[in-house]
Amino acid sequence: MMRPYLAEAKQKLVQGYEQLKRQHELGAGGRAISLAMAQLWDDIICSNYRAALADVLPDPQEQDQLARSCSLLALGGLGRQDVAPHSDVDLMLLYIPGIESKIEKVAGRLVQDCYDIGLKLALSSRTVRDANTLAFTDATILTSLTEMRLLAGSESLLEKFRERFLRSVRKRTHWSLDFVEKARKQEQSQFGESVYLLSPNVKRSRGGLREIHTVRWMGFIRYGETSLNKLREIKALSRLDFNNLIEAREFLLRLRNELHFHAGRAVDLLDRAEQMRIAEAWHFPAGLEILPVQEFMRQYFRHSTAARYSSFQFFNDVRGNFEHRSFFDTWVGRREEGHFLVTPRCVAVVKESMDLVKNDIELVLRLMEISNRSKRYIEQNTWRSIRNAMLKQTQIIMSAEAKKNFMRILANPNRLPNLLRRLHEMNVLEKIIPAFRHARWLLQFNQYHKYTVDEHTLIAVEIIAGYQDDQTPVGQAYREVQRKDLLHLAMLLHDVGKGYTGDHSEVGAELAEQTADRLGLNSEETETITFLVRQHLLMSTLAFRRDITDRQVIQQLAQEVGSPQTLRMLFTLTCADMAAVAPGGFNEWRRSLMTELYYRVDSWFSDQQNPEQPRERADQIRSTLINLAPDEWQSWMATSVGRIAKENFRGQDPENLANNLLEVARLQPGQVAVHTRPLNEPSLIEVTLGKHQQRVSGAFYRLLGVFVRLGLSILSARIELLPNQLAWYSFVLNDRDFTGPPTEERFAQIRDAAQRVVVQPVDELVRPRKIWGVKEREPEFSWQHAKVILDNETAEHANVVDVFSDDHPLLIYAVAKTLYQLGLDIRFAKIAAHLDQVVVVFYVTDAAGIKITDQMRLDDIKRTLLETIRELESPAGGTGSS
Repeated sequence: MMRPYLAEAKQKLVQGYEQLKRQHELGAGGRAISLAMAQLWDDIICSNYRAALADVLPDPQEQDQLARSCSLLALGGLGRQDVAPHSDVDLMLLYIPGIESKIEKVAGRLVQDCYDIGLKLALSSRTVRDANTLAFTDATILTSLTEMRLLAGSESLLEKFRERFLRSVRKRTHWSLDFVEKARKQEQSQFGESVYLLSPNVKRSRGGLREIHTVRWMGFIRYGETSLNKLREIKALSRLDFNNLIEAREFLLRLRNELHFHAGRAVDLLDRAEQMRIAEAWHFPAGLEILPVQEFMRQYFRHSTAARYSSFQFFNDVRGNFEHRSFFDTWVGRREEGHFLVTPRCVAVVKESMDLVKNDIELVLRLMEISNRSKRYIEQNTWRSIRNAMLKQTQIIMSAEAKKNFMRILANPNRLPNLLRRLHEMNVLEKIIPAFRHARWLLQFNQYHKYTVDEHTLIAVEIIAGYQDDQTPVGQAYREVQRKDLLHLAMLLHDVGKGYTGDHSEVGAELAEQTADRLGLNSEETETITFLVRQHLLMSTLAFRRDITDRQVIQQLAQEVGSPQTLRMLFTLTCADMAAVAPGGFNEWRRSLMTELYYRVDSWFSDQQNPEQPRERADQIRSTLINLAPDEWQSWMATSVGRIAKENFRGQDPENLANNLLEVARLQPGQVAVHTRPLNEPSLIEVTLGKHQQRVSGAFYRLLGVFVRLGLSILSARIELLPNQLAWYSFVLNDRDFTGPPTEERFAQIRDAAQRVVVQPVDELVRPRKIWGVKEREPEFSWQHAKVILDNETAEHANVVDVFSDDHPLLIYAVAKTLYQLGLDIRFAKIAAHLDQVVVVFYVTDAAGIKITDQMRLDDIKRTLLETIRELESPAGGTGSS
């Protein structure tokens, strides 16, 4: 039975929680609720602490003596009094040596009592010496101690420890700053290194509450103060940065309180479902083509951006990372154009020119162009003065020289990503390119993009500029681009059409044309930029949704692109765009497909220019395979390798591949040969299977069912008909259930299951699994979002079936089975992402291998496929067996 004082404490905690929740729902401020919650916890903890002392030490004199020998301290969030409703409660019992046994009993009683009433404590017990020593072994302990606050016990002991701790920190100022910064970077790498995440952690992601906490911690290390007000009083924080941090703290605390109250537990992830709910609960209005949730998130990004910038400025100041101009700078630096000083490490504006330069966009862009060309950063005080001045300007006038300066900046990749970010931070980029204003903080409502439109674009610029030093084919193509200024401008503009009604590529092309005119580009330059923006999805669409071994596909793309220079620009832009969607999204398999497509189109241009000469990139592996075959099988091998797609040879050991093909060649009816191998990416697997033909699609859809059951995502599949009535199946699979390189046991499991389903053709039970393995909450599957398109133009000898749909674990299996039941043979298949959906692509013919031209039959195929997708929405379809 709970002791009376605990029952009373529990009732007080529950009533206090409910009262604060009601106040929050009525609109109380974030800081006010957090402070009141901290005070509620203070009262309960102190009451329980006194009860614990009395329980352990019945003698009042002993209680008083122990109370004078120790201090109960609030640390971390409770110490700074900005807790959320379900925050951790961090405490420390600081004590003098010699009373360890008593402290241990008191601590045990306090933790148990608080747990019984619903408060989970993290309580440590340490002497002054131990606490001081441990602080410099763990950044979490160091930072939590900067926030220490006395709850009960000896104030003199606390002051003794505070003085010793502060002295120790002062002796290690630079080390401590590095220690805290390193820990913060590790946290950001886990919870998000960008301010503009679509699903941010409001506490730990960049721009979250942790930015403000870090200002406090570094303030303590450098100045002995954690209070933002005190840091402002000693002029360690500027007025602008102080206001930014105070406003961001208020918004973020209220938001975090909302997340905790609604969930009834500690939740700091602001996912899409919560964004929608909070935007409605907080009555955010809709704007012109802007949803309430977008308005809400724009306010979030405004505060998180301000917090990130102001904390960054403070970090630079306390660390002394900016360049102070001195006699040495003046002596070794050189003046350029009268206004600028170029030193060995940075570029600055001379003092007498600052008022002129900071308000003139032409000179600001000239400074940036010098910084980019000389590979030197802009001195911190210079940048701060320019930013503060530019933020006050509602519009800018772009002179002819200012336009030239901007294009010169775009032409050089050296410091381009950093400079464009700075222009964006001070709201100048959208004044130079008005089309970019709409992209600022614009959400992308799909499960593949991780960033807002503007952040995705700036990351894409960073990636494409990095290709300058990339030794892969995409890097080589980038270095061969002659007009990098146009390429980088197209990269900036490629997604500005998002968020409007209509195809974002078409809208973006119109905005790109307006931007080109604003920047004074000629008609040829304008045509290049608008083409790149309009067609920025073309290569990825073909690479992941079409058979790139089909020469007709290659010829159509080459004719659309028009020249090798434009091809290089489109190739590098596409690769950077895909790599900027989310970390790790542009894996080696996707890169290899893009590169293969690029090489094939580039070779087409070479063939057109030198029709009498052989292809520049001849595939030597085919002749190697033929030579490895015994004499009696060389004719069969020559025909087979001519039919098998080139990507099946990539990374293969020729002797091993030759043996696999010969095993297929020698198969008797009813026999199957299955082979597996790992690809370059740890989770990617290639599975090949040879069998006698019969109806190939029946085996195909059953194999898909087996792979889904085994937890494998199908990325691509191909069927080739080989001599002697043999069929060769090849699959690229993503094994998300296993981490690290696949084991031989896993390969054996896949081979055995594939062989069994082909030899004994029965439908196997498949289990639900998302194709792309997305872990966060997603909208439920709806057949009403599905679309089926039959393309009869792309392929000469097959119909192309595009199925667009919400992601469903059985989608590819169900569609492939339906195609088989309709009497169709599948020759080729791919899976790709398309905005917020997946698209499953099949190349099909009738059972005789002939392309279907009868419109009534085509209509029946489309209608039947849509009905199949509709059935997936039912409970049976969601879990179903075949």
